[in-house]
Amino acid sequence: MLRIWVGLGAFLCSVAVWAGQTLNVGYFDLPPHAQFRQGQHTGAALAYFDLIARQMGVSKVVYTQLPLSRLLQDQKIDLILYLGKSPEREKQLRFSRQPWLKMQGTLTVKASGPIQRIRSRDDLAGLSIGVWQDGYRSPLITQSSAQLDLMAGDGIVARSLQKVALGRMNAFYSPEALSVQREIQRLGLGEQLRMINLPEPAVELCAAFRPTAAHYLPRYEAAVAKMARTLPYSQFLRTR
Repeated sequence: MLRIWVGLGAFLCSVAVWAGQTLNVGYFDLPPHAQFRQGQHTGAALAYFDLIARQMGVSKVVYTQLPLSRLLQDQKIDLILYLGKSPEREKQLRFSRQPWLKMQGTLTVKASGPIQRIRSRDDLAGLSIGVWQDGYRSPLITQSSAQLDLMAGDGIVARSLQKVALGRMNAFYSPEALSVQREIQRLGLGEQLRMINLPEPAVELCAAFRPTAAHYLPRYEAAVAKMARTLPYSQFLRTR
């Protein structure tokens, strides 16, 4: 009986500790998943993570939006909400097994331009292509002879699309097509720009915890698994 009471007391203390904790979650703008506009953190991924946090027993989530390069360096962030894996990043961060979504790489070009299809890296030769400065780049992009225009700061997708529309660069590469599609619609550039899916496998975007916050990871994965049985993120996203 004493063991039961001791075990119950330890469990209740653990729940109380977790319920009083604040989780600092960082993200970079990637609409419709997450963005910071007009002083508000909005987006499907943030709303979905609020549900996950409740399942984890975390009482307070503090969101911080930063450009990707700063987000990777900011040690005050416990969790980067979504991030593509790479060997270098896996040395510094603890990635979840379950991805938020699988991304399809895309190249956005002028609708009236000569680029109609991408079959291999040879089709990228001689092009100037905008890319996220510290973002994921597929082998097709990194192994090509294209001139990469490194984009940094906020509003990268919007600024890059406008540069393509104005002819200041040939194309914009993004590993995630939906965010580009939404920005094209928002900017009213649907008649000027065209998206081309790249012949490459999908890339997973996963949650990434700092080593100092890795104790959250098992609870996160259990919460995500529970959510996925009733309301997976892909389904939640379609309702936003």
